[in-house]
Amino acid sequence: MIMAKSRINRYLSIAYEAVKNSELIKDDKLQGNYQAQITSFGAAVSMGSLLSAIAFFSDKGSSDVKRQELMKLIYYIIKKDKGSEEKYNEIKKYALFEYAKDNGNIKPEVLDAAIAIKLTLN
Repeated sequence: MIMAKSRINRYLSIAYEAVKNSELIKDDKLQGNYQAQITSFGAAVSMGSLLSAIAFFSDKGSSDVKRQELMKLIYYIIKKDKGSEEKYNEIKKYALFEYAKDNGNIKPEVLDAAIAIKLTLN
């Protein structure tokens, strides 16, 4: 739990920067209902699986907001924290590869990035 707190603290400044420069903010205002979406993402990961949550949130579906923007933010936070500037278009590819390679060890990082985003949006 202590490591999660320190990781979330590291992620907060990255999350703030990422959210501020994302499609979530327009004219200095939060667009849509992204707070509810990031909360439901955390619940989907905790109660289901990381891969199914990422797959669901990587598609807009019938949502009135672009849920995939949250996945881009999570990916950006994790990659920036690790010091890599290399960017990919979809978090799904990264998550699937890392999940298979590390036997699911990326789940805490994804959840902590989602928490950092939620705290930033509050």
